[in-house]
Formats: sequence, C-alpha cells, structure tokens
Amino acid sequence: MPVLEIRSYVLEPGTRERFHDLFRTKVMPQLTDAGIRVVRSAPSEHDDVSYVLMRAFDSLAHRDEQEDRFYGSAVWREGHREEVLSMIASYQEVVLTLDAAAIDALR
Repeated sequence: MPVLEIRSYVLEPGTRERFHDLFRTKVMPQLTDAGIRVVRSAPSEHDDVSYVLMRAFDSLAHRDEQEDRFYGSAVWREGHREEVLSMIASYQEVVLTLDAAAIDALR
C-alpha cells in the first residue's frame, strides 16, 4: 500500500530561501535520480522558518530501503549533506498510508 511521508522542518532563521534554492536545484534532482518521488516541497506560508517536504513510496518497507540507500550514498554524504543539515534546526515526520489518487492530488 502506498505511503506518504510528510516532513516539517524548522530552519535556522534567515536560511529558508537558500534551503529552498538548494533543495530545488541540487537535492531534489538527486532524490529523483535515486527513485524517490517528491510530491511537494515548499516554504510553509505561516512563518518564515518552516518548510515542508512530501515524498511518496510504494510501501513502508520501500521507503526504508530507498531512504537507507540514498542517505548512505556518496552522492548525499559527499554532496550537499553538511550544508543542508546546517540549515535545519529540527524536523518532524509523519508517514500515512494513502491510495495513489490521494497522493497525486497533493501535487
């Protein structure tokens, strides 16, 4: 059953524009190349330090496999990992089981 992962980031003050640009131009293409489907990524509209990332996976096990592979890869570890992490103050994630139509509607 498909799952949707929603990550809500609290970024360090003054970093959100750079975070969004780095995510859009560098990290999202790497995720896509790794087969991870980004449903949505954007600054939150309620303040100036929040950011949301939604990703879809075929199953919870598939999510675990893909994330382990991506975050353990040289592309991530030797690429923009340190810069991305330096801008994140904290984050929370929620994983929901949803059908494919519901996930597609979030795009």
